[in-house]
Amino acid sequence: MFLPVIGAVVGTSLGIMQWLALRSGFQVAGWALASAIGVGVGLTLGTTMIEFLGLTKGNIIDELVGLTVIGTAFGVSLGVMQWLVLRRVGPGTAWWIPANAIGMGVGFLVGGLMAAALVGSFRNAGGLIMIVVFSGLAVGALTGFILPRLIPPQVQVRET
Repeated sequence: MFLPVIGAVVGTSLGIMQWLALRSGFQVAGWALASAIGVGVGLTLGTTMIEFLGLTKGNIIDELVGLTVIGTAFGVSLGVMQWLVLRRVGPGTAWWIPANAIGMGVGFLVGGLMAAALVGSFRNAGGLIMIVVFSGLAVGALTGFILPRLIPPQVQVRET
């Protein structure tokens, strides 16, 4: 029960920050809620998957694969929920889903590698911070590149 709550808090924060960045030409009331649900579900699903696959307490390779699985599940879930809001803009917005999946999957992997290299582990506070920072940078860069190409400049989505 703890993980979905943490995911919802992180998702709400992420959604609000994205909404603030997008609001000048793209205003959507449900963005933060979609983000909260997407992150909560994605983290829970990803964690369940790695536990089922036995990737939680193995060697470093298993754990890095596990982080990639969690990040990808996180990204797919977040991308789907946010796409439900974006889809009104046009059919090309479906690219938002793989952009988030790839960004989060790569970000969690790079964060895990950086944590292992710089702080010796990703199972401590420093390691978790590295994962959050690098996954945020990866998904931010990829989705920041993709989003303007998905939404034509003349399109405005009104709050509902």
